[in-house]
Amino acid sequence: MFETFDFYCSQCLTFYCFRCSKQNYKCLEGRDHKNQMFDEQLKNLHKSKYLKWKETKESEINKITLKQSQLVSEMKDKVASMQGVENIDAVFAEVTKLKLEIQSLNKQLVEQKAVTSEYEASIDQLSDADYIRVIDQLTKNSCSTDIRLGEKVTIVLVRCYYDISLSGDKLLAATHNGFDVIKFAKGKTLPSTEKGAPLNAMFYNNFIYALCKEALPSKTRNVVVFDTSYQEVNRWPAPDSAHISHLAVANNKVYVPFPAESQLCVYSTSTGSVLTSVQHAAFKKPTYLCAGPQNSLLISDHLANKIHKLDCNEDLLTWTSDSIENPVGICYSAASGEVWVWSNMTHSIKALCQKSGK
Repeated sequence: MFETFDFYCSQCLTFYCFRCSKQNYKCLEGRDHKNQMFDEQLKNLHKSKYLKWKETKESEINKITLKQSQLVSEMKDKVASMQGVENIDAVFAEVTKLKLEIQSLNKQLVEQKAVTSEYEASIDQLSDADYIRVIDQLTKNSCSTDIRLGEKVTIVLVRCYYDISLSGDKLLAATHNGFDVIKFAKGKTLPSTEKGAPLNAMFYNNFIYALCKEALPSKTRNVVVFDTSYQEVNRWPAPDSAHISHLAVANNKVYVPFPAESQLCVYSTSTGSVLTSVQHAAFKKPTYLCAGPQNSLLISDHLANKIHKLDCNEDLLTWTSDSIENPVGICYSAASGEVWVWSNMTHSIKALCQKSGK
């Protein structure tokens, strides 16, 4: 495994061979890559980081367990003291409050144990490169690996994914050499489908639309369409770009970012023919897209520090928000009616109202 790559950048989580590392490719926000040798020593370093993460999680679990035991003991004492007490309503209110706190702690305990057990079951099955990426993501910002789908379902994705898309009971997760199809109701990963190198993939009208790139140093991209059996049925070229970016499909149109020209290219879902391009004075480098409600499109423009909502019927902007610094990944939550945006400046998820952008 270690002869495949020579260097690893711990900032952008990218692996390079010696030849590619000499190319003039910048890291995040134009910075230089923070390269490390990709060797056994690097793997051992990340094994140590994982063990420290496990120790921290176990310590958190022990603290929750201890606090839970203390509250249970306190509640038992309160119940025992209720006999012969004149103001029994006040004591009962205290017991109820303790019960709710115990239930909350129990939920936290279940979630913490679920996360650690999921990683323990899967971490040793990863390739060396995926192991290092996952551990870096886990130790820098562990919440980014937790996907909550309702109150009773939690899935931990242990591979490095560029994007995920949800349809029915399936998650479509784009990785560096294809995409995984995950039955989230059972937390089961179906066999990986190797289909090029998609930056993102999404379901639309019983088809899968993926924005695929060729290997570095090429900047060539293609839109590739798959049927429900994951067989390619159509493809067409998209504008070249070195940026990682996401397409979106809405109103029977495929929207592909063209950051270099500050615009979106629009194609027909059925033929792949060019319909138009969307340009606006507010655009600088529109990069990440996702489908919104009622034939709308949500656009993340990290260079302009803006989020836009586009009406796909007329291809006109509905609103623009500048409340998030360095926005990158973006998605729409139908359950809450919110637009969720990852800020690369604050390393947090911000929620906007999809109707107003506030």
